[in-house]
Amino acid sequence: MNVYEVDILNVRFSEDSIILDLADGRTVSAPLSYYPTLLFATEKERRTLEVVGHIAHWPLLDADLSSDCLLQGVKELPVYALRSRRRAGRGRRAAMAVAEARTEYRPASGRKGKAE
Repeated sequence: MNVYEVDILNVRFSEDSIILDLADGRTVSAPLSYYPTLLFATEKERRTLEVVGHIAHWPLLDADLSSDCLLQGVKELPVYALRSRRRAGRGRRAAMAVAEARTEYRPASGRKGKAE
């Protein structure tokens, strides 16, 4: 087991964060801007989730978030950020601006770059 794979007990949201209560007693949070699919989701879409072990799944959004990703600060990939902006009814130009401004992509080489 990965040291970051801690079971999720509860998932909740504040105005601008996602908050996970973990089985080891920690409560951790991350900005919703890291996960545009959740940021632009409706309240119903956010509330409809399943938690299995260290993974939270939102079936209405076809989205997953694991405790290890949140603990390591992994952000949603730009392609999913674009999809979530389009789904929220915003145009491609706005989606590109948000994806570029809020989501930094690091290729396997470790250099900063943009997703292609």
